[in-house]
Amino acid sequence: MAKTSDQIKPNATFDGQVSPSLEAAFQGTQSFQSSRATGFAMSSSDAIALAKEEAAFGKIDVDDKGLTAGMRLHVLQPARSVLADWRTARAPFDQILAPHISKIESIDKSAEEIDELRRKCTREEADLERTLEANTKYVQVKERYDNAVSRYKQKFAENDQRVPVLWGYSPTYIIALAFTGVAEWFINYDVFVRFLQVPAWAAATAIILGALLAFSAHGYGKLLKQWAYRFGRARTRAQRFTDWRFLALSTLGLSIVLVAAGGSRYAAVMRLIGNAPTINLLGGEASIDINPIRDVLISLLGNIGAWVVGVFWAYIGHDQDPDYMEAAHEREKAQDIYNRFRKDLDQEKETVRARYAIEISKKENAAQTFLRDFERLRNLLLQVREHENAIIGDLQTTLLTNAQRYHDALIQLAAKEPDKLSFIRGDASQTISAYEYKNMPLKFDSSFVRGLV
Repeated sequence: MAKTSDQIKPNATFDGQVSPSLEAAFQGTQSFQSSRATGFAMSSSDAIALAKEEAAFGKIDVDDKGLTAGMRLHVLQPARSVLADWRTARAPFDQILAPHISKIESIDKSAEEIDELRRKCTREEADLERTLEANTKYVQVKERYDNAVSRYKQKFAENDQRVPVLWGYSPTYIIALAFTGVAEWFINYDVFVRFLQVPAWAAATAIILGALLAFSAHGYGKLLKQWAYRFGRARTRAQRFTDWRFLALSTLGLSIVLVAAGGSRYAAVMRLIGNAPTINLLGGEASIDINPIRDVLISLLGNIGAWVVGVFWAYIGHDQDPDYMEAAHEREKAQDIYNRFRKDLDQEKETVRARYAIEISKKENAAQTFLRDFERLRNLLLQVREHENAIIGDLQTTLLTNAQRYHDALIQLAAKEPDKLSFIRGDASQTISAYEYKNMPLKFDSSFVRGLV
């Protein structure tokens, strides 16, 4: 984007290009050799000679960093000279960038502010989470959910990671069995009306028998699918007895249905025969052949067919491993309750994220605007800072090496003449032994090195 003349500062960028003076100042910083930071390395012999000069006074003052007066003179002073030369080499570059440094640094500041906004968002979400966790009911729900998930994962692994059959817990499974009962109701209702002669009684009886047939079909289908598990030798006698009892109840339900339906039909047929006229106008050869036993048995095929359909629904609706099926169902129930408890919290979290997302977006847009205008200047500044970090790092290494050699030289002198050399630490003039001085760590971090000038 073209800039007006009043927006352009001396020695600044124009349309993304660097002015010659800024380029020259930048090259001046890069031409400063970082090797100068290692050029004043002290040899062991030099360290010994300098240490002897300081030890000649008999008393050596030690500061909190483990440095003596000789170290500050012979070790720190060369580093100060290198840093002063570096500041001189960098000064023209900093002078040219001075009018724009606030805007350039605002790019990094924006990044820091964006990171801080993200941290605040995370903290607010954590506060919301802690508020919910203070609810005793939620703690119980969460514990149930965690236990259910843990149990399901174990069963999932034990069953070779196959998907469990859960239709038996679905409302549609109940509807399918209900249709079986309804079909049974249609099959039996007409017979019960003819037998009982009262429609209300017939309807009630048909409903009861339909429910019994559905229950029997459910029991048989479930037990057939899980037979190997429920009646295996691995289960206790009491556990197998419970399933045998369930099978007996299912059989009893089926028996009641067949006996009631068959008996009603038989009675209805016999009543029909009894009400037939004794005189046949068509003659003996035209008589109607009625066999009650045969007709009843054939009519019961409808009841058995309805029962078989119900058994089929139950068989395909259950898993072969009832524990796996129960674990999966318990996980779903626990998850539904858990999600209901967390619904409001998740909505509040989304609100918090959306609010901070707007603020972050504004910061990012502002940073992008400054980055487009000052990207080249910022890149140069980053390179200069990286170059300075390399110089500081080399200085730190050299300082530590020189100080350590000087330190070791003093220890050697103290070991040779312990009565002639003493170490005084701090403003309190506390005398320490050579052994204590030997164990004092030398501290030279990057902040200390930068502050030498």
